[in-house]
Amino acid sequence: MPSQLLIKLAAIAIAVILCVALVEGWRADRRDRAQLNAELAATKQLLAAAGARQHDRDTQLVQTLAALAAEKRIIVTPAQIVRNLANEIPLPAPITLQADHASARRTRRRQESPALRPPTMPKPAPRLPQRRSKTKRQRLGQPSSPPKT
Repeated sequence: MPSQLLIKLAAIAIAVILCVALVEGWRADRRDRAQLNAELAATKQLLAAAGARQHDRDTQLVQTLAALAAEKRIIVTPAQIVRNLANEIPLPAPITLQADHASARRTRRRQESPALRPPTMPKPAPRLPQRRSKTKRQRLGQPSSPPKT
């Protein structure tokens, strides 16, 4: 009798263990499915945002290309290109010299007063061509080129 009781208890224990394993497997499967659904929803949102950004870029590109095409139709001669160049490329501002009143007065006084003018230098006399000096070999008494045989 004790052996039949032990066999029944073992069978019940095995059945309970199998039921617990099945329930835990089912719960783990539900958790995994819920996690996958959450990841899928986040991925769909990212994909939708990327699609919207791509659509915005495409729209901006179409507008830019249309503006360039319009400018191409408007500006056709080289003179128009040169006139419009300053609008398209940042060119440096022209250099202008502005003299203040004090320096302008000093300059006028110098021009009027001969004593304040800087002296002019006389032109240098033209140089005469110089004779060529002897080479080192000629000074030492050696011929400049080896003798021909």
